Amino acid sequence: MGAPLSVVATAREMSMMVGALLGMVVLREAVGLWRLIGCFVMITGVVLLSAS
Repeated sequence: MGAPLSVVATAREMSMMVGALLGMVVLREAVGLWRLIGCFVMITGVVLLSAS
C-alpha cells in the first residue's frame, strides 16, 4: 500500500512553490503578491491533506 494519490500529487507539485519561495529569500528575486498568496495556499492545502 502506498500513500493516497491526493497527497502525493499535491506534494509533488509543491516543488514549484518551494522553489519560488527559496528564490525570493535566497536570490532576492521579485515575487508578486498573488504568487506569494498562491504558494501559501498550496502549502496549507498539502499540510491539511496530510493531516487528514
